[in-house]
Amino acid sequence: MDDARERIGLPAAVVRVIDADGANELALGAGQWPTWSPDGGRIAFAKPDGIYVMNVDGTAAKVLMSPDLYRLRDWDDIAMLAWSPDGSLIAYQQVNWERPDKIFVMTADGSTRRALTSTVGNQYAESDPAWSPDGTRIIYWSFGYGIGTIDRNGGTTGTIHLDYPNVAYLSRPTWAPDGRTITYNTWARPSSIITMSPSAREPRVLIQDGFNAAWSPDGRRLAFVRLRAP
Repeated sequence: MDDARERIGLPAAVVRVIDADGANELALGAGQWPTWSPDGGRIAFAKPDGIYVMNVDGTAAKVLMSPDLYRLRDWDDIAMLAWSPDGSLIAYQQVNWERPDKIFVMTADGSTRRALTSTVGNQYAESDPAWSPDGTRIIYWSFGYGIGTIDRNGGTTGTIHLDYPNVAYLSRPTWAPDGRTITYNTWARPSSIITMSPSAREPRVLIQDGFNAAWSPDGRRLAFVRLRAP
């Protein structure tokens, strides 16, 4: 994906860390879609030649999974990495420009991987995996199921909310740390962050003109993105 960015005049993506108060920003190296290990000691991230892991200071980077190992094609990209709460698995989205995106789950040492679901075809394009706080389930978006959840070992997907195209690709569903609510993006312009209970299913706007919410570990605060006109 870095090569594609360069072809259209964009700089290569860089993984960065920063203090919670905005101080001490540090570039760790080329890469994107970073995800913290549960113990906070490592960061997994994607590059055009595979999935890597490094220390939080950018040292000791090593490849976990290379495209050659699984015969990924040149037009395949890796996106949306998500490390499981118990540290054993990493979920990710395999992006392809000629067939539907698919979510995979790999062991944290990169030794094995498997597709999250057995569904295939355009009607089951998948994106945006995120783990439940207890690590037993994965929430994700699917063209066929909307925002749904599935057991970490696979099985049947249960639909939480289906509202295409208002809730679509890049909806970024995620659980609150207490597991009682989820948040996701809408495609309305400007995008809003919606919150709802997975069981009661009563969506409401949590943040207007915002997207890509991330919860603090204690569940008291949200970080999110907002685009402002210059």
